[in-house]
Amino acid sequence: MQRAMICPMVTAFTAQGKIDERANAAQIERLIAGGVGGILFLGSIGEFSAMSMKSKHVFLRFAISQVAHRTRVLFGATCSSVEETLAFTEVGREAGADAAMILPPYYFPATQDEVIAYYSQLAEQTGLSFMMYNFPATTGTSIEPETAASLAKAFPQIIGIKDTVDCISHTRALIAKIRPLRPDFEIYSGFDEYGLLNLMLGGNGVISGMNNLAPELFKRLLMAVHQRNYAEAEAAQRRICQLMPLYQAMPSFVQAIKLAVGFFVKDYPEQMALCCPPAKAEQRKTIEGILIRSGLLNT
Repeated sequence: MQRAMICPMVTAFTAQGKIDERANAAQIERLIAGGVGGILFLGSIGEFSAMSMKSKHVFLRFAISQVAHRTRVLFGATCSSVEETLAFTEVGREAGADAAMILPPYYFPATQDEVIAYYSQLAEQTGLSFMMYNFPATTGTSIEPETAASLAKAFPQIIGIKDTVDCISHTRALIAKIRPLRPDFEIYSGFDEYGLLNLMLGGNGVISGMNNLAPELFKRLLMAVHQRNYAEAEAAQRRICQLMPLYQAMPSFVQAIKLAVGFFVKDYPEQMALCCPPAKAEQRKTIEGILIRSGLLNT
């Protein structure tokens, strides 16, 4: 079974709102050097929802080229229509992505039958493998374990799910329902603090934001579990949990993570695609304090 710690990378923009190739390349290189098991571009943290389709195309092609097959590449392909989602998935396939990640239909909450119909249509028409992305806090729709199992059984091109639900029992139920049907199906948690629990329950790892800051720490956790060194795994998870206050350090956790990346990547821009006010000095100080207390920064 493949296990990995995958980074949903933040996206760097210039002050003019264009893709900052220098800063993005620097972060990609840092993540690869840190041993990530893959990079997810244009996820929620990547601000896909605030980017134009043209910008997403440009960035995705650039990012895949920069990675140059050195780690696995996934990308958020979700658009507001099936037609656009399929078209963007094809862009990623042609550029060399390994898989897409697709949210359920959003704006109007969907029933489980509608979720099945939606993903079935995508699976029948796309030429690229993809993961489902369960993030009910943003979509208003939860992919229930029975629904995910039905889709996993029916469509081999649906290769996994990212479960961004702040309740490990939901992820546990996914594993229990799907693993007997599809041993190869990948089940990731979306919260950093569930990394060790996910692995112990038989999941594949996490696709989570703090990988942007400490990829080596997540690799340490994964290796410790692989070696059955559970004292080391516990220590790594505790270090990861010390970073979790970053999610509450600013109204936008995306902005907080992006500012934190700036402590590790020289001249990393603070520009947001999301409509966020400029960071305040006290917010920067709070973020710096969290990084120091976690041991990632020296005083």
